[in-house]
Amino acid sequence: MCALVFSSGGGCSDRDRDDQGHVKFQHRLVRGDCANELPGDKDVQVEVENTKQVLKDIIDDVIAVCENDDVTWFTQNSDILININFKDSYGDELVGISKFGSKKGEHKTPTQKVKKQKNKHDQYSYSIDITDQNGKILQSIDPHFIPM
Repeated sequence: MCALVFSSGGGCSDRDRDDQGHVKFQHRLVRGDCANELPGDKDVQVEVENTKQVLKDIIDDVIAVCENDDVTWFTQNSDILININFKDSYGDELVGISKFGSKKGEHKTPTQKVKKQKNKHDQYSYSIDITDQNGKILQSIDPHFIPM
């Protein structure tokens, strides 16, 4: 199982493709399956911040993840918390839990392992909410996991 993570507004230009036409990103070369996964590329870390874009690096707008990959959202800002909320009724099938987040004093979410997919879904809708220490939402985006 391979999945893409992207937020609306993303897209691929020719400069984002290798000489064979495959889309390439910071975390993975997307090939449509995970048999060709890059060695040692199992730890996907997505940095977020308190900005309208939320994602520190726009390249994180699209991330391919495969079964057994570890995914963590983190921040350098000790004043904010990160909340991840899978919105679909089947949202917990991707990583085994549908809602999780960082705790006060921590700068990252608990690491989530991508599960083997029992059912094929077109996408997993979720939100990344950046909140203050009291839970007030400061910024939010709605990216998706797309199984390949």
